[in-house]
Amino acid sequence: LDEYRGGIVGRNSSREPWVRSLDLRIAQDVPLPGPGSRNIQVTLDFINVGNFLNSEWGRQRYTQFGTSTILSFRRYDSETGVPVVRFSPRDLDENGVLDIEDVYSIDNILSRWALQLGARISF
Repeated sequence: LDEYRGGIVGRNSSREPWVRSLDLRIAQDVPLPGPGSRNIQVTLDFINVGNFLNSEWGRQRYTQFGTSTILSFRRYDSETGVPVVRFSPRDLDENGVLDIEDVYSIDNILSRWALQLGARISF
């Protein structure tokens, strides 16, 4: 919050954790025999390589919209007109640290690694 002190936080910013995903593509062109310049390109796409190496990496976490709110509007101050909000850190543990497993769900489909084989013929 220090980054936005005295300013306005962008709408829907900082709602979900950063996603780190690494994809890899290997492609090979193979010339086809015959007249003209025809070739076939064979590709292998490795999606979410990090999750293949370690099951904790490459996970995509999400929260249902509006389910994790730690600030709630109470009223406007009658003298200054400044909004009064309540801070209710229900998602923090006893040390005041956000427990990511309690707040976010893991998307089981997008968090998996996958291989995809493809081919393309160019004339």
